[in-house]
Amino acid sequence: MLGKMRWWKPITSSLIALTLLITGVASRTLQAKGSIENPYFYYYSSEKNAFIIESADGEVQHTLAKYLLPSSNYYLSGAGWSPSSEWFAWNSNSSQISVVHRREDQQFNFPSSPAKAENFSISSRWSPTSDMLYILRTQDFGIGTEYFDFFVMKDISSQSVIFEFSSDYDLSTLEKPPIVGAFWVKNGQAAYLYFSDPVLQNKINFVAIQLDGKIFEYQVDLPENECGISLSISPSGNGYIPSTRTLIQSTEELNTIQLNLSNELAESFIKRVEWSPDGSYAFIYSQPNCGNQDNLFDLWVLFVDQQIIKKADAKVLGDEYGQLSHWSDQNNRGWFLVSDSKIMLLTLELLNISLIEYPQNITPDVTSIGWIGNSNDLLFIAGNENRTAYRYNDDLGITTQIIENQQAYDLSIGTFAYSSDEHYVAIIGKCLGQYNTPCIFDLALNELIQLPPNSVGAYGSYGQLDWHPEENWILIGEFVEEGRIYLRITNSDASIMRDLGYDCTTPICFGWLPSISVLTAR
Repeated sequence: MLGKMRWWKPITSSLIALTLLITGVASRTLQAKGSIENPYFYYYSSEKNAFIIESADGEVQHTLAKYLLPSSNYYLSGAGWSPSSEWFAWNSNSSQISVVHRREDQQFNFPSSPAKAENFSISSRWSPTSDMLYILRTQDFGIGTEYFDFFVMKDISSQSVIFEFSSDYDLSTLEKPPIVGAFWVKNGQAAYLYFSDPVLQNKINFVAIQLDGKIFEYQVDLPENECGISLSISPSGNGYIPSTRTLIQSTEELNTIQLNLSNELAESFIKRVEWSPDGSYAFIYSQPNCGNQDNLFDLWVLFVDQQIIKKADAKVLGDEYGQLSHWSDQNNRGWFLVSDSKIMLLTLELLNISLIEYPQNITPDVTSIGWIGNSNDLLFIAGNENRTAYRYNDDLGITTQIIENQQAYDLSIGTFAYSSDEHYVAIIGKCLGQYNTPCIFDLALNELIQLPPNSVGAYGSYGQLDWHPEENWILIGEFVEEGRIYLRITNSDASIMRDLGYDCTTPICFGWLPSISVLTAR
């Protein structure tokens, strides 16, 4: 347990004063998500300095919130839509979170008066089950965090806070870079704050804040790790400490379990841990020596519920920066390159491994592999100097060519995404010619639709693609210059297309409007 906690204060009855901004917007009633032919989406308009809600055909438009980015060096991020879809939260790289109600034209900033206002990084996340929000702000100078504070808002509609924590010590005095983070547990019944202990340098503190305001405090050993990672925490709060072989399981209370490992893993150096989307599993990448410079790793699978780690019987290639996600949407399957001509598919319930061998001259490109929605199919770029896209069906063991650039240009696909019915794949890349333009491939009819260049004549080599979750409409954001994308909307056969202009580049900048019963703007 932690010693005397003098840094935090629970708040059970008082309200924190918030800055309220009431925006005047013309009265209008919008349906929850539009119709099948005309769904609604939202986007940030740099021209209007506002978040806009609009119908796909452009006939209906509503200002969700006015917001002026402080300068061109600022970007947008944040928690986005709450579980009820009533609240939208965002921030730029400043010290405050902005929250707006989708129907009541109520907008406020929080915290309203930060204790320290410069060099802040800020993050926030909604509870997975309710409209509760945590806010973590860290102040960074030089080598790492010097100050942080943390808030848990009990109810956005009443603007009440059940927990506030402000550090009164300087973490930059630690001999190693400090660790500060937060998460919600999967059932939404508790939020956690964790941070390096300012006195005991080989300890990390966890504070669990339950919904009824009860606070639980924990302290976990975290020895210094000379090589590899020292701690990995999943978004849902499960974690692993390689140096002590400790599994962390987070619910309303925190449990630590020391795992029995094979001598091979115990003596290896853990270079990376990649968690499944729900935190039930983790891929662990290890190498036998600390100084290994190659890109070849032993692969292990951590089964959180079973509290065991198993080894996959093949060495895998890692991408240079560890940015690729190998997980399927079902959380229980992964893909890996194991050589220049093989892809390993891994099924985790039984730890089944199948090696897919491709014909000669078909070499997968590590930057262009991904699962096709919820299916057991993979899309990958390979062959003929990467001019061809293939689809592999794992159930049938069949590889099918779906796209080939006949003009002998590298497909160089930077982004691809599948419609909810997996009937279409949208791609930003060199589908037909020498320029990067979006295209849509009909997987059933084996037809390729090349979209025309955008109205400004700029070509983006990659971008963001967002299919509607139920209908075959897609939002296309092409990265045409640093810090800006060009946003368009079209349907699956490109018979309707609208240019929306320049937008910002982060995922929160645009998307489809989530469903509630009625949207009323006043």
